[in-house]
Amino acid sequence: GVDAIASLAQLTRGKTTLIIAHRLSTVVDADVVMVMKGGNVVASGSHHQLIARNGLYAAMWRHQLEAAHHGNPTTATAPNQPSTPA
Repeated sequence: GVDAIASLAQLTRGKTTLIIAHRLSTVVDADVVMVMKGGNVVASGSHHQLIARNGLYAAMWRHQLEAAHHGNPTTATAPNQPSTPA
């Protein structure tokens, strides 16, 4: 949850950190997000850059937002942020 993300931010402050996550909310503030599919990096950039490209990362983000909106506890992981820029 939010406490875990805040704790992670405190632990990683000032350090180079590799985070492997399915919960995209975990990597929203990362400097670089690398998106993998089939064992290959298919995209990289900041959260906002990847959302703007409207590729796989943006689709996964929208899926997690939709799951959160419908109350699915298994995949409801994204914070309440817009899925795409205006």
